[in-house]
Amino acid sequence: MNGGPLSWSRLERILSGIDTEPITSSETSQNATSSGFFPTRAGTATMVSHQDESPSVGVNQRDHIPFAELHACSAYSFLRGASSPAEMVDSAAELGLEALALVDRDGVYGAVQFAEAAADSGIATIFGAELTLTPSVSSPQAASASAASSSSASPLSQSSVYSSQPASSKNERILTVLCRGAEGYRRLSRVISDAHMCTGEKNEVRYPPIDELARRGGDHWIILADYSWTPHLDELVEHFPQVVVELDRLLVPDDADRHEEQLEAAEQLGLAAVYSSAATAARPKSGRLAGAKTALRYRKDVEDAEPYTHPIGGTYLRLSLIHI
Repeated sequence: MNGGPLSWSRLERILSGIDTEPITSSETSQNATSSGFFPTRAGTATMVSHQDESPSVGVNQRDHIPFAELHACSAYSFLRGASSPAEMVDSAAELGLEALALVDRDGVYGAVQFAEAAADSGIATIFGAELTLTPSVSSPQAASASAASSSSASPLSQSSVYSSQPASSKNERILTVLCRGAEGYRRLSRVISDAHMCTGEKNEVRYPPIDELARRGGDHWIILADYSWTPHLDELVEHFPQVVVELDRLLVPDDADRHEEQLEAAEQLGLAAVYSSAATAARPKSGRLAGAKTALRYRKDVEDAEPYTHPIGGTYLRLSLIHI
């Protein structure tokens, strides 16, 4: 998963959700490219997961490096997330995460449960959301590019790579926003409310143009730019004062190539980069439920939806230990 010599049989068990044992340092390459925050790129990275769903096996038994998960979706992301906000917090506490960001799609419905659960566990909270943007929200150049690729693109993704944030249609783009404090949350809540109200239709949103979004967020938002935004990073930087490149570890073979491309783009623009698990489930056992929900969202059975879903159904919370 980080360029290290994992056996194919071990990799197959991990992707099938059968093997959830941690990957030890002996199994990873000593020269694997890694980054916690850009521009530091050299180091070794390992992944620590739940072992047999047991909270008794925790990161206290290992060298612990503080890590915050900045991209997690709960069951309040309709037909996307598999776990409740409280379950996500419980899992984060078991893993020893310092902080957790809840970014459900076009809403902050899970905020109350998330805050209450985190208060009991001691996990620091970060609030945000994934915003569904249409071509009209982006620049004319982005809209033209989207239209040009629509004839050949998959109905669920514009690349062969599994996406951590699949849009509902090929013309949509997902913008992940993190709030900086209460003012950032207030501004995001108003933007989302307005986007729902202006359509007059259930489950449909229409956000203002991206320059207006940036004006309304001001310096109270941080934008997480995943791989899908790599060709448009300069567009985000032009409008938003704070943009961070998100290296989402999806546990798929394309991770390394995607991350290399993202890091090159981040270096050119002088942007920071962070790892995430882009979790849609609290634990490995809930991944299959996330996959079933994805199939329902596209009105397909689970087997027919396999080309568009994660190999184990959905990604789950993990702790990324970055050794610089």
